[in-house]
Amino acid sequence: MDLHQCAPGYHNYWMVVDGAVVLDPGTNAFIGYGHMCNGFEVPEPGVTFYDLKDVPHGNVIIKNYFAKTTNSWRHIFIYTPPGYEKSSARYPVFYLQHGGGEDERVWTEMGRTNLILDNLLAEGKVKPMIVVMETSAVGPPAGAPGARPAGPGAGPAGLGAGPGGAPGQAGAPRGGGFPGMAAGGGAYGKLMINDLIPWVDSNFRTVPDKDHRAMAGLSMGGFMTASVTMTNLDKFSYIGLFSGGTAAGFGAGGRGSPIPANSPIARPATFDIKTIYSGAMADPAKFNKEVKVFFFSCGTEPPLENPDALKKHQEQLQAAGITNSYLYISPGTSHEWQTWRRSLYVFAPLLFR
Repeated sequence: MDLHQCAPGYHNYWMVVDGAVVLDPGTNAFIGYGHMCNGFEVPEPGVTFYDLKDVPHGNVIIKNYFAKTTNSWRHIFIYTPPGYEKSSARYPVFYLQHGGGEDERVWTEMGRTNLILDNLLAEGKVKPMIVVMETSAVGPPAGAPGARPAGPGAGPAGLGAGPGGAPGQAGAPRGGGFPGMAAGGGAYGKLMINDLIPWVDSNFRTVPDKDHRAMAGLSMGGFMTASVTMTNLDKFSYIGLFSGGTAAGFGAGGRGSPIPANSPIARPATFDIKTIYSGAMADPAKFNKEVKVFFFSCGTEPPLENPDALKKHQEQLQAAGITNSYLYISPGTSHEWQTWRRSLYVFAPLLFR
């Protein structure tokens, strides 16, 4: 493998021996493509916003909590900003979702969320915040009777169906299928509203109101974010859709898309401000007041990224009176971690201002 031919950023790889996925024992393993993969990083010249630097660092805490909605234990990663342990201050909360075939680990392992926020904080570009990362998988383990069928891959980032349980919760499902298809985020949306958010607010020093709560996600996580937030605008004031979740047809029913065209969050036949996003924008003035930032992004490279569709979508939103939309296009990247790292880097400074 010639690394000089690989684009900058994170890449997964593995070997197939007699039809079985085999890992390279000489390097670390990460979740992606619905199974464990090896991974490597190609540095991007002159880009350091996600590098480890000599700045104050927050902590990434691994916690388990019990969800009454599903009668099961849940496994989550939580970033707390530098100085959290020594402070008595309360902080806003940012809920950050993975893509299909991934889980709560990826936004720190591949996305480098903690390093991005540490560096932005050191530069005075973001407000200190707590970040909560959890898998959206709810239900029986992958492959079990009644389990949701594996979703097809969705590009170089390793999107697909999830493998088995995570540490601390034997047999829990890993990000399989596309659970955000149902209105309100389906089973995970109910769990998030009824269990996760109250647990976080009870166990961490948060500011427990909508003006101090954000949600974003990549690819499938963008669809989950749109499904949950647009039907719970009393809970969220900041919404971020990275490479998925928009009502622009981008990633929804298009070529190469894992999202069926008849999905409630797929592209409508015609643009109708009263019906898109579960009707959340039917009254544009009200939506502008309720949501402070509506952010969406993608890369420039096909087949799963469509910047022209997103640009047109924003123009339609603005023409219909939606004034809080923000669009970011990542140059030279596709459906991959470099797009989503950059999206987080641009989105985070907009939060909680």
